[in-house]
Amino acid sequence: CNGLRVVRKLENAPAGSSDPANSATSPAPRRAERDLTIPLSLDVGGCFRGEPTKRRLRRYVDAVVRWARRKSPWILHYNSGGCNGCDIEILATLTPRYDVERLGILKEGSPRHADILLCTGPVTLQSRDRLRRIYEQIPEPKWVVSVGTCSCSGGVFKGAINVVGSVDQVVPVDMYIPGCPCRPEAIIDGLAQLLGSIE
Repeated sequence: CNGLRVVRKLENAPAGSSDPANSATSPAPRRAERDLTIPLSLDVGGCFRGEPTKRRLRRYVDAVVRWARRKSPWILHYNSGGCNGCDIEILATLTPRYDVERLGILKEGSPRHADILLCTGPVTLQSRDRLRRIYEQIPEPKWVVSVGTCSCSGGVFKGAINVVGSVDQVVPVDMYIPGCPCRPEAIIDGLAQLLGSIE
């Protein structure tokens, strides 16, 4: 067998649709069975066996969604007020030389379609509310990656009159990638580690 067999029972024709002449002798309507095969590659350790069909299908759909989320994350880049050094390195990861798209990562322009928020630069007073609004517009589940020393700790801008500080003072951060500017290899490594931790 290449997969689990899930049987879904469907009603046949209603009882009133049988021939009225034979209605007294006709048996109750029979139930048909329809098969749905679940690939064993998604059945980790037999976790679907022995469960009711609805719950089994729900877990199967959840496993497919988690798999798709790990294999095709969309990122949104936001510069909260820095020197643009890390922005150039993020754009370099999208070039054919580094080709981050081989991991399924695509750059998205709308927060409503993004899964991962890449933040660069220290958070300024002007961008604090915008960053919070963008974070709230990203649908759950969402992850925030702080790219560069300035977004991780404030960097050389720490203590300036118009700087709030690091990104984690405004929104929760899931991954820190330090560097000034951080290399494209470090960004790819951080994103790969983040994708590996997604369940």
